Amino acid sequence: MSHVQLQRSMEDIRLEIMFLAAEVLFLVSVLGAIILFNLDLYGQSRKLTLSAESYKTRSRCLGSGLPRGRTIH
Repeated sequence: MSHVQLQRSMEDIRLEIMFLAAEVLFLVSVLGAIILFNLDLYGQSRKLTLSAESYKTRSRCLGSGLPRGRTIH
């Protein structure tokens, strides 16, 4: 192998490493975006669940009181 061929193969290896690093960075960023999106959906789902639970509890508390239209004198 001549010096020129060796230098070209080293440049090819550097380019391949740079492309591989760019692909890895892209995949990590996509994976991170997917994880953040799922965490956001989970948080919204959890808020809705807590909201529904508090609504049920409030309805039960209101329902167990006096009948409507009746007041304590």
